[in-house]
Amino acid sequence: MAAAIEQTIIDLFGVIYRNLVREENDWVEVGKDSRNAALSVLRRGGGCSMSELARFLRMTSANITFLVDKLQAQGLVERQADPDDRRRTIVNLTPSGRDEIDGRKREVAQRVRRKLAALAPSDRDYLLQTLPKVMEILGHLYSETTTNVAGGPQATGGQSL
Repeated sequence: MAAAIEQTIIDLFGVIYRNLVREENDWVEVGKDSRNAALSVLRRGGGCSMSELARFLRMTSANITFLVDKLQAQGLVERQADPDDRRRTIVNLTPSGRDEIDGRKREVAQRVRRKLAALAPSDRDYLLQTLPKVMEILGHLYSETTTNVAGGPQATGGQSL
């Protein structure tokens, strides 16, 4: 039974990405996923320290430094000294970073909406009824295994990118 659930979840990720998120002519861009993930975390949770961001994204401190350097050079994030602990640096989105991730989310939502429109109304209704329960169940795993970064992303609520 567990193997069937594992395989179904793995397949679900592929189906969602392949059929709802990705356009047919999209190419995978190296670094794009970590870039969008970092911006999305900061958008949902507000500013957080470099170490919190690294832990949440499961990146090494060297990789998170490299990523934040790139995002800062692009004007998407800014570093600020933590007023409570001068050893910590807080990373925040700039207005440009917020606009970029909000635009990406709108783009993905439009793509998903357009593709779901091809489904029969009864299939869309069924998805609407069942997916919140799937998110709730899987959300229990998130809250048990991951520390919430800066009041950040929750596994439920449909906020992930």
